[in-house]
Amino acid sequence: KGKGLEGYPIVQTLEERLGVPVIADNDGRIAMYAEARYGQARTCTWALTVTIGTGVGSGVLLDGRILRDPHLQFGTQLGHIVQQAAGGRLCITRARGTAEMMCSATALAMAVRDGLQRGIPSVLSDQYFEDPGSIDFRAVIEAVEEEDALCMDELAHWRQNVGWLLVSATHVYAPERIILAGGAVHAAHHFLDDLQAHLNRHVFRYPVDEPVPIVLSELGDHMGVLGTAARAWEYVE
Repeated sequence: KGKGLEGYPIVQTLEERLGVPVIADNDGRIAMYAEARYGQARTCTWALTVTIGTGVGSGVLLDGRILRDPHLQFGTQLGHIVQQAAGGRLCITRARGTAEMMCSATALAMAVRDGLQRGIPSVLSDQYFEDPGSIDFRAVIEAVEEEDALCMDELAHWRQNVGWLLVSATHVYAPERIILAGGAVHAAHHFLDDLQAHLNRHVFRYPVDEPVPIVLSELGDHMGVLGTAARAWEYVE
């Protein structure tokens, strides 16, 4: 997050330095470009990507078109939906209880850190007091695999928050398929089935009881490169 960079003419500057056309776009939308051209949305006309990592990003395929606007906003701001206005940590939007603060991989790590700080017993306690910053998403998942009570409890709470976010996103965008990406998907075996069950139970749509499949991106670390290539091909075409 570049402080004080608002308004910096990055596209113009790069074009002048490189001597080639330059496009700027949102990374969540780029993920959707990658999935639509090379991944899990190739057969869809309505789809949603949700990237869960440091924050929560999104990209939307709506009736065959990827949502885009000049300010890089349309379809990319799922992380800034307010889920719990009455409380929660403060977001960069100056709202509390946004999806970013409740559903990101960082959010799970911060919730566990909060419990550790308050002295709740955990296999991570000693590590936390030696180096609080080392308690990241990976550390929490490793503790879950050791059946640590604190981490399992916070994972269940986090999983429910993500579930409600996907329910809301389904009601807004009506995707045929939801594609999860980002660092958190490496631990999807701990939450994917529960997210699917939660979505199936609470989504309001017709036909009744027709599920909206939640799948994992198969593009891995190449998603950004492939999505950027797809966006460039669209520009050229």
